[in-house]
This record gives sequence, structure tokens and C-alpha cells, in this order.
Amino acid sequence: MVSIMLPCRKFKRYAPMVLMGLLVATSAVAGEFRVKNTQAWLADKAVIVTADMDLVLGEDVEAALTSGIPLDILIEFAVYRARWFWDKRLGQWTLRAQVKYHALSGLYIVTLQNSGESRSFATQSRALKYVGTLDRVSLPVTIENKADSNQYWLEMRVLMDVEALPVPLRPLAYLATPWHLNSDWTRWSVETSPAS
Repeated sequence: MVSIMLPCRKFKRYAPMVLMGLLVATSAVAGEFRVKNTQAWLADKAVIVTADMDLVLGEDVEAALTSGIPLDILIEFAVYRARWFWDKRLGQWTLRAQVKYHALSGLYIVTLQNSGESRSFATQSRALKYVGTLDRVSLPVTIENKADSNQYWLEMRVLMDVEALPVPLRPLAYLATPWHLNSDWTRWSVETSPAS
């Protein structure tokens, strides 16, 4: 009788780890966040940024969104100036957008939390396209020598803020690959004027 109980005890001890492993491994389609095109140029006491990003949600994240869980998307910027020894960061900024699904109306609502602006869209793809398109975003920064613009560059990335998810969902989001929606940092030169 003791030998029959041992496998049961072992299963009970390892069951949570096995179940978590199955949850992590069961995702059909992965999402991806990617910065495609960016243009940055100098203006009066600012760097102006125009950018296009691909924001694609995986099936698990999409299911969470349509179930009423809001998703916070962060767009992070940093402006640097080249120096002889190490480069100097002149500033760092974060834009935050929240995407949520309103089940009663069937609309996706995007709130730009830095400005408070809110817009609604009929489809998820249009809502994500809106978040992923930046048009002349102004990053206030003091530029010492505008004539030598090749000294300056912009780094940028886009990511989903896992810390903004509801607490019960965070452990899964930390462990499951489909929830790791982070682009790499991309580097773009800062020009003296916008390209035509």
C-alpha cells in the first residue's frame, strides 16, 4: 500500500510545475512588436520623431484583450550625443497608450495617457495601427550644436507593460513567451531637417 501512495505524492508535488509548463508551451501564434521606420530631426529645443511600428498580438494576448483586460503599450525614446569617451544621454521619454475592448459596443478604445486623448476603432488592427503610428512627436531637449547633427541619435523601442496587467495574470505573462512583446532598441540618426 505504501508503494502505491508514493507516485501519487510525487505527482502532487510536481503537478503545479507540470501545469505551468503546459500553459507556457501552449500558444499557437506568437505576436511581435517591431519598429519599422523612424525619422528624427532637430527643431527649436526639441527632437521631432515620426515612426511606424508593427504591433501584432498573439492569440493568448488577443483573447485576454477581447475578454476585457486592458493592454498598456509603452514607446520609449532616448536621445544621445556622441562624445570621445562615452556617449551622453540628453533625455529619456516614455509614451503610454492603453488599448481596451468595450464588449457592449464592440469597439476598441485607445487612450494616449500622456495627453489624455481617447479614440475608438471598429477593429483591433486599426487600433494597433493608430498606436503604432507616431506623427511629429516632440521630445524636448537642449541641442548644443545644431549644425553638427551627425553627433546626435535617437534610440527607440516599443513594448507591452506587463506590470500594468491585473495581478493574477502577471505570473503567466512573465513566464509565457507570447506575452513578451518587446521590440529591440533601434538606433536612428537625428537629421537637421525632415526628409522630403
